[in-house]
Amino acid sequence: MPLNKRAFFVFLFLLLLVAFTACSNDNEPEDVSSQQNQKILRLENTIRTLEERVRSLEEENESTEKILDEYKRFIPELLDYLDEEEQLEMAHAQWSYSFQADGLPLSAQGNLLVEEDTFSFTITEEENEVQLLPNALHQKGKLTGSLFSNHLQFLNRVPDETFGSDENGSSSATYVFNNLSGGDEIIIELSEELTERLDLQTQTITVTVDASVETGEDESTFFPFQQQEDTAEDELDRHNQPESAQ
Repeated sequence: MPLNKRAFFVFLFLLLLVAFTACSNDNEPEDVSSQQNQKILRLENTIRTLEERVRSLEEENESTEKILDEYKRFIPELLDYLDEEEQLEMAHAQWSYSFQADGLPLSAQGNLLVEEDTFSFTITEEENEVQLLPNALHQKGKLTGSLFSNHLQFLNRVPDETFGSDENGSSSATYVFNNLSGGDEIIIELSEELTERLDLQTQTITVTVDASVETGEDESTFFPFQQQEDTAEDELDRHNQPESAQ
C-alpha cells in the first residue's frame, strides 16, 4: 500500500475514534439529565397525590363540622323533651372514667392479687373531644368535687406517693404503695358515685400481696400518722431539754 494512502487510513481511523469518544461523552450528561427528570416527575406525582388527599380530608372535615353544627342546633330542642334525669344521663355520656391497676385484672368482687413489692393504681377522667351540650349541663356530667381523693378512702394503709396529670381533656391521679410484703392487704373504699361511673359492682377494692413476695418491711408505712406524732413529740422533748443536755 502506498505510504500516502496508508497515512490516509490511519488519519481516518483516528478521526472516527475521536468522533465516537465525543459522542460517548455527550451521552453521559443526557443520561444524568434523564434520571433527574424521572425523579422530578415522580416527586411531582407524589405531590399531586398528597394535595388530592389534603383536599379530600378538608372536604371530610367540612362535612363533619356541618353535621356537628346540625347536632348542636338540634340538641337544645331535644333537651326540652327530656326530664332532668335524662338530661343528666346525656351529660354523663360526655365523661368517661377508668380504674387501672398495673395492668392487673380487677374481679367483679373488687379483688386484686399483687406479685410485686410495689403496687399502684390510676383513676382517669376523660372528656369527650366534642362538646355538644350547653356548658352548664356538660359540667354536671363529670364527677363531683375537684379531687379524686374526695371519692377514695384508704382504710388500713395510705399511699406512699401520689401524683396526677391534667392535659388535653384528660385528668388522672396515681397512688403508689411501696415496701409490700407477702400477705399484706390494702383496702380501698370508693364512693358510690365513683363506683357507678367505673361500672363496678362493689365499692370496696381489696389488694392482696402474694405470699411469695419478700421485702424489707418499713412499719412506718403502715402507721404514717403515728410516725408523724412520734416525730413531733421527739422534737418537743428536744426543745424542753436543758442546753447542757443537748
